[in-house]
Amino acid sequence: MQAETNRASFDIELTTFSMGHRAALPQVILAQWYDLYDNANRAEYRSIGVFGNRSVAPDIDADEFAAALSRVVGPGPEAEGYRSKALEISGLCRAAGGRRAAVDRILELTTQGQS
Repeated sequence: MQAETNRASFDIELTTFSMGHRAALPQVILAQWYDLYDNANRAEYRSIGVFGNRSVAPDIDADEFAAALSRVVGPGPEAEGYRSKALEISGLCRAAGGRRAAVDRILELTTQGQS
């Protein structure tokens, strides 16, 4: 989504991480570059996902990944907890209005005081 003002042009782009929030999807994050390390830690902190390659990042270990995937999508209370928390986060994202609300707010802030 692109927005323009007389002062700036910018893009608001949803990432897979944020799309997962809105869709209520628990996540297994394989950190391979920059923001994915932060996203993996945030997912664990929020109890909506697992850092799927913590011990070998940026590489991937099949056993570590399989264990992380099982924790998030498998049967049992741990996976149910991830699903429940992801659903809660999804509700918050939807209530906030998503990227359209973000664009509107940014436009509001960048055009204050302009006539």
